[in-house]
Amino acid sequence: MVDKDSPAQGGVIGGGTAGAFLRAHAWENDPLGAPDSWPDWLRGQVNTLLAAPVPMALVVAGHGRVFCNDAFAEACGLPGAEADLLALERLPGIDALAAAIDAAARGTVRIVVVSQGRRSGADSANCGDAASADSDGAASSASGSGDTGGCGDSSTGTDDVRCGGAQVQLSCVPVFDGTRVQGVLLLAAPVAVPVPAPSPLDNLARLHELFDLAPGPIAILSGPEHRYVFSNRANSAYTGGLALEGRAVRELFPPELIAQFVGLLDNVYRTGEPLVGRATAVDLPAPEGGTRRVYLDFVYHPIRNDNGEIVGIFHQASDVTAAVVANEALRLSEQRLREGATAARMVAWEWDLRTGTVTCSDNAREILGYDLADVEERWKQVVPEDVDQLRSAFAEAIAGDGNLKVISRRIRPDDGRVIWVDNRGTVVRDDAGAAIAVRGITVDVTERVAAEQELQAANRRKDEFLAMLAHELRNPLAPIATAAMLLKLPEVDTARARHAVDVIDRQVRHMTALVDDLLDVSRVTRGLVQLEMAPCELGAIAASAVEQSRPLIEARGHRLDLRADLEASWVLGERTRLVQVIANLLNNAAKYTPPGGQIVLELGGSDSTVTVTVRDNGSGIEAALLPRVFDLFSQGERTPDRSQGGLGIGLALVQRLVQLHGGSVTARSAGRGQGSTFTVTLPRVAAGAERMPDAGARVAAQPRNIVVVDDHADGGTLLASWLRTQGHRVTLHASARSALESDQVAQAEMFVLDIGLPDMDGYTLATALRGRAAPHAVFVALTGYGRQQDRERSLAAGFHHHLVKPVHAPHLLELIAALGARTT
Repeated sequence: MVDKDSPAQGGVIGGGTAGAFLRAHAWENDPLGAPDSWPDWLRGQVNTLLAAPVPMALVVAGHGRVFCNDAFAEACGLPGAEADLLALERLPGIDALAAAIDAAARGTVRIVVVSQGRRSGADSANCGDAASADSDGAASSASGSGDTGGCGDSSTGTDDVRCGGAQVQLSCVPVFDGTRVQGVLLLAAPVAVPVPAPSPLDNLARLHELFDLAPGPIAILSGPEHRYVFSNRANSAYTGGLALEGRAVRELFPPELIAQFVGLLDNVYRTGEPLVGRATAVDLPAPEGGTRRVYLDFVYHPIRNDNGEIVGIFHQASDVTAAVVANEALRLSEQRLREGATAARMVAWEWDLRTGTVTCSDNAREILGYDLADVEERWKQVVPEDVDQLRSAFAEAIAGDGNLKVISRRIRPDDGRVIWVDNRGTVVRDDAGAAIAVRGITVDVTERVAAEQELQAANRRKDEFLAMLAHELRNPLAPIATAAMLLKLPEVDTARARHAVDVIDRQVRHMTALVDDLLDVSRVTRGLVQLEMAPCELGAIAASAVEQSRPLIEARGHRLDLRADLEASWVLGERTRLVQVIANLLNNAAKYTPPGGQIVLELGGSDSTVTVTVRDNGSGIEAALLPRVFDLFSQGERTPDRSQGGLGIGLALVQRLVQLHGGSVTARSAGRGQGSTFTVTLPRVAAGAERMPDAGARVAAQPRNIVVVDDHADGGTLLASWLRTQGHRVTLHASARSALESDQVAQAEMFVLDIGLPDMDGYTLATALRGRAAPHAVFVALTGYGRQQDRERSLAAGFHHHLVKPVHAPHLLELIAALGARTT
């Protein structure tokens, strides 16, 4: 016996005695397999017939298995032997029914009339035979003769052998899975009197009571106009409750639906070929107006008459909207997951410990360069030095708490690159606790590791810089402290005192130069330096740089060779900064060349460029340092006495200044002890450009009336005195108030205003003076700030020019000389 209330198994739910039997059946020995492995169409049909109140059965094509509900067993007079419910040969009238089932399996609707009861024992030869009528309307004897064997009445012309049982009409309808016939649905109905052979359309229409119970749309269409002969409740609901019977499809639906489906119906009617549609989008009339979109699986099957002519179409559909929406949501979710995993450089994987195979997500080849399934092949992609560590991490996770976390390196077989990957995973165990798999993710962290390594290197360079800075500051502080102690002695003589003062002055200037270098490189690297570009002759620039570097070169006993083209080479740049570039390269060569070395300064170029090359035979540059020789605070190996000095910022400053001039600088070295070569390349400008005047040169200009306002006594006085030596009439004021009260404002042609005045800033003063000054008067801002925002603020306040202290004399003289052009 079976328990009717047994719990669901593999998705088989309800169904009374038949359903209980299905749940109790030993499916592991059955060719169909367990219910949870059945295809969706089979599980759905079985659950539908178990829940249906009408007699229904399902024959699975190719298996000879029959699923039926309790109503079908009762209608067909089957006894309660549950095992027989799954045997095709135990159904009543099996000979005629088998032919009908075979025809339905080929897509043809068949109807047969059989007698209740099963054949058994000696009666099996004569009982249970049946007459059948197919969808073409032809009747045939299932036994092949009119002999009743002494049983029943043959006067009906149906060759039905009753054997005391009532007649049952079985409708055999093909079941599609969306692409092909997978089984046959049997619908049983009792027959009170013998049934004459009906027309094919009447055969199907007679089933309307059963079809009305179907959850999906069913309809019968007649003739080439596709007029409705029958429409079940579900189909009427889908079409908005329209009265369909007797009306053609073209009369009922909007043009878009007609265009979508009538052509398909016409093709089936013309060719006789069934049509199966899967998840077809249909916009149906909505009860509240407008349309609603549904997705349908449907079948259009031709209906033929006695002559084989097509007289109609059988239409069956099922609403798969929920499944389509769910699948689309799943697809989008999986797509977002794939895109997110790829963006995060992440691969999901599972290692089956029983088979040794690895299954990876689809993006494995893109992220890792391979998607090998064999685990031993995957080990070959691990950097050899990391194999033992990675194997140990997996072994510890499997033997321990099941958590995997290890970073290793892999070799991409597609391009040979070494990448860093972060492996995270969890061990999967069976009911006995044995490890059966490891599931996890692998993330490409190559960029993160590189950033961490660079950060660590930058941190080391910072520490080295601080150590260098401390050393460079202590060096001048030591003699300063000693000189200060010497000056405190009461018995110190004048000569010693003067020497101590000279030491303090010299070391303070050295410290000032260090601080200036730090501030200078900070401003350059942050883009705060604005170059005053003008044509410059490279030979004169190189000569000035040599003069700056000569004391260090001579102090270390080096020989300096100068090599230059005979004709002048001109570049566009700021003379002071270009001198600084060459001087830094010469100083670097002098510091890193042992005493008595040789330094070469060579000027050359091509039609479009000029080059400055500084070459030495000194300590050279190691290959590991060469790529970062222009980085801030980067230096070669120092001797214990740190005799080279410096903070490691000279070459960084050189590179950034050269780039500001539109050029480039390179470094070459064969290695330690092989010397080094630095080459600066700059764009060449037309030859014959006029040379900029030297700082001390006097520019001939018409005497001008100039007002200078500066609260710094020494700075203001010296600037005014220097302008007077150039022949100009200068009025000096130490405050904004004094300037505003002056009667020289109206006559002034130029105002040079300090921005940082105590009583009123230079911006406000310029605004106040402009109302009283001549229209052509020029306002020049004088400040210690040279950032771009400082310049923009000056221009916004009405200043015509922005000069940064200390004033570059030739530039100021040019501005004054330009006054004539402004006033004419």
